[in-house]
Amino acid sequence: MSVAGEPPNGYTEYVEYIVPEQRIVLLVVALTIGLGEAFFPGVIVWFYNIVSQSLSNLVIVSFEEILFIGVMTLVHESIHYLVARSQGYNPQAGIRFYDSFFGIKEPSPYIVVLNERISRNNNIAMLIAPLLVIDAIALAGLLPLFPAYITFFAKIALVVNTASSMQDVYNVFRLLKMDEKTQFINIIEEDVRTFYCKPQQ
Repeated sequence: MSVAGEPPNGYTEYVEYIVPEQRIVLLVVALTIGLGEAFFPGVIVWFYNIVSQSLSNLVIVSFEEILFIGVMTLVHESIHYLVARSQGYNPQAGIRFYDSFFGIKEPSPYIVVLNERISRNNNIAMLIAPLLVIDAIALAGLLPLFPAYITFFAKIALVVNTASSMQDVYNVFRLLKMDEKTQFINIIEEDVRTFYCKPQQ
């Protein structure tokens, strides 16, 4: 029996679902730079000049923006949670720490459904919902009827939410290529691990 337990009757044995995290991180960085420059020309040079002096300068100069990104991250994870709950699952919140730029251990919140079988379509809905909801609201914020202050933060939301959703987008495209009846299960062994099984031919 695998660490994920016994698969449902009529299904193959569980296989671990591996994500190329390093490639996705590179994609996130590239998209952040690309979208950042598209919406805020010159922001990369500005960011470098501020950070090269002191990280504390970035916090002082961009406190409102950092606070907004923090709140948006909570909203993003809350949407994952609410969609999972609406599908009858019992999602749990967690935080993992990973090495980011400047050698800082950066906290990354996540929502996960543990030890429950998840259908492919439900999984896709949970994954893609925050990107669709937040980006739709942010796009509406770009309409000329809103003041420049709202448009400014709408652009930040589009940059950060779109770029940070790339792992979700990768998983959605990969799941769409799988059999619709594929089942997933998440377990914790030091870190969260995901397994899947497919209907037997």
